[in-house]
Amino acid sequence: MDYKELFSLIKANELSGAYVFHGEEEFTKNRALDDLRALIEPSSRSMNIQEYTSANADAIITACNTYPFLSDLRLVIAKSMPDADSARQILGFLPQMPQTTLLVFTVRGKYETKKPTRKKSTQAAKVQKTEKPRDTVDFFAEMEKSGRVCEFNRLPEADLVKWIVRECSSYNVGIGKNEAITIVNRVGHDLTSLRNELHKAIFYVGEGNVIGIAAINQCISPNVEYRVFDMLDYFLKGKPKDGFAALDALFENTAEVVGVSMYLAKQFRLMLRARVLIDRSVPRQRAVEQLGGNPYATGKAYDAAKRFGIAELTDAAQDFSNLMYLQISGYAKINDLISRAITKHLVVKGDNCG
Repeated sequence: MDYKELFSLIKANELSGAYVFHGEEEFTKNRALDDLRALIEPSSRSMNIQEYTSANADAIITACNTYPFLSDLRLVIAKSMPDADSARQILGFLPQMPQTTLLVFTVRGKYETKKPTRKKSTQAAKVQKTEKPRDTVDFFAEMEKSGRVCEFNRLPEADLVKWIVRECSSYNVGIGKNEAITIVNRVGHDLTSLRNELHKAIFYVGEGNVIGIAAINQCISPNVEYRVFDMLDYFLKGKPKDGFAALDALFENTAEVVGVSMYLAKQFRLMLRARVLIDRSVPRQRAVEQLGGNPYATGKAYDAAKRFGIAELTDAAQDFSNLMYLQISGYAKINDLISRAITKHLVVKGDNCG
């Protein structure tokens, strides 16, 4: 089930039984939970909504078996997934759960199923044969089979642009499509960050006005990744002085330095993948789609990759990926390591890339 189908069911008040919410987009996930809470009359919510940090089977089953008070619905939210024993009990209980109860298991981020354990040694296998085998149950998989798992993925750019326009409209503030795209490119696809930055611009221009580029430049703080892109642009355009100035500005916030290292490594890996597609004569638009992610970032990676060969990008991706290890090993401070790698791959090589 995708989030759009879920919101349609919530709006029609047609949800019943148990569900699992997971995924990277926390803002939309939390909004879905808020919309579920809103299905219950405000005066009786304290008596008909129960939330648990753990998914203990006894507590969950007891809460679900309690009939709603002065309401048609009782909402039970567990903010974790049940362990093996609780999962078995809860799955056995669900067919008998009262229709007046709605049960939701929600986890932060994308739920990752556990990987199979290593194959046991021959001796360990012999020991296990003497023990009574225990049935295992994958709660997430069972819920997914019945179509009761909703994954909240990051919204694509087109949906984010529509959301920005709607959000501005709700405050009687106008914004154009190009300006909305600019905000997405600067802030990224995380809706919580996007909302916080957008509201700065909304309150800056005020009701009845329009958010333009001037307001965006004044109010909206670019994320680290966007600032790294701008820094790389300076070097790729043969402006190392401006590039190092931009790098020094990034270094001013010590909390961001590790992020700079990570994004540089990520960008060069993306450029390497783009270079492979370029060598295969894949058109830019199709290559950007195949590479995935933020189209703005991917497009920049594709364009930058044209300036380098496969061997150069492989070397650069490896060097930038090793920066954190070199710092931990005591080789040098991360700031110096980043500056050296940039000099090696973007100043010396960049000068010869045209």
